[in-house]
Amino acid sequence: MTVSGQMTKWRRFSIRLMEIFTGLFCGGGLVGFFLLVSRLLAQYHWQPPDRNTRIAVIAGGVVVGVLAFALSRWLDADVVVEFACDGRSFRFRKVGRKQAETRGLSEIAKVSRGTGRPPLRHRVIFRDGSQAVLCCGDLPNAEVIAEWLDSHSQGG
Repeated sequence: MTVSGQMTKWRRFSIRLMEIFTGLFCGGGLVGFFLLVSRLLAQYHWQPPDRNTRIAVIAGGVVVGVLAFALSRWLDADVVVEFACDGRSFRFRKVGRKQAETRGLSEIAKVSRGTGRPPLRHRVIFRDGSQAVLCCGDLPNAEVIAEWLDSHSQGG
């Protein structure tokens, strides 16, 4: 049995775009909120924040934006963008990686079905602790391979 699937280029691009957007939204949101409060204080003749405070908040906004981007990128690091399984090995490539990994089916410890809101995700956990995430809405045949790997990891 050979099963394979690949994400569309647009979907791969949109994952990276959302990481950037998350960083800009969080960092820019903090700076924007500060500027709004500063403007309201000035409008009602209260003392606006001094120059050092403005610099600190803008620097903080940059730090928050970079941290949000890094967190988003870290959360997406295990998402599989293409895979192939030939019955002996599971070959897959994750987001942002050029090289594909090949794992023997005996290395699979378990396959857990994601909980929560859609899209459905399956997490393939290997014996060494690493994992790969199959997004069923974005990756053709992900549901099929997840069920097959799960039955194989249980000895069925």
